[in-house]
Amino acid sequence: MKQSTQVLSEALNRLITAYEELQKENSKLTNKIKELEDDNLDLQQKIEDLSDTTDKQTEDITSMLGKIESLFTGNVTAKVEHIMHKQEPKELFEDLIIEETQEELTLSSNNESEEEISTAKIDLQRMENLLSGFGGNR
Repeated sequence: MKQSTQVLSEALNRLITAYEELQKENSKLTNKIKELEDDNLDLQQKIEDLSDTTDKQTEDITSMLGKIESLFTGNVTAKVEHIMHKQEPKELFEDLIIEETQEELTLSSNNESEEEISTAKIDLQRMENLLSGFGGNR
């Protein structure tokens, strides 16, 4: 009986030792899982930050492109709409002709002589006569 008690005691000691080793290994694995979860959360936050930055940059670029496009295409349209709301058709037409002529003169002033510039000017009296014919009695 002494021998069987001793065998049982040794077996119990081995089980306890094995259990303690498994607990240590389990603790290490649990810590590793927590580290990986923290890393995963950090990576997800970085992805969200990059996504937000990308979205903001896309919006900024789109806005800039829209502004550039409006500079090329909307300049005349905006002037027409702005002036149309404030002036009569005769004045509107004269102002648009004058503005466009001034822009053309500014652009061509470096390349043309004085004689060419004078031929580019609009005869406002002729324009007024033409408009008065379209506008009826005023």
